[in-house]
Amino acid sequence: MASGFTILILFAVAVVGRALTPSTFLTTVDRQRLKSVFQAAQPFQDAASAHYSILGLKLLDATLPNAQDTCKTLTSIVDAGNLASLFHASTAAKALSSCKLGVNNV
Repeated sequence: MASGFTILILFAVAVVGRALTPSTFLTTVDRQRLKSVFQAAQPFQDAASAHYSILGLKLLDATLPNAQDTCKTLTSIVDAGNLASLFHASTAAKALSSCKLGVNNV
């Protein structure tokens, strides 16, 4: 029983170790296309689109132009009465690293 469990653990480690990342299976053209899609979401209309765009660009190792302006926009579009909006805004702000949401916005 112990050897079966050991084999299962080794198999799980091997699978996780070989997990695909965007840089391993996306071509340069695919990465550029995705980057343009994420950048086209600006100016952001809601916290969810900002969240997904910022995290998508970060995952592609692309720099976000005008991070300070993006932070100001994010602060202005967050809906303090909507839990989903708070989640998206706080996650996007964390990804920007230099963006802090004020207590009055949250």
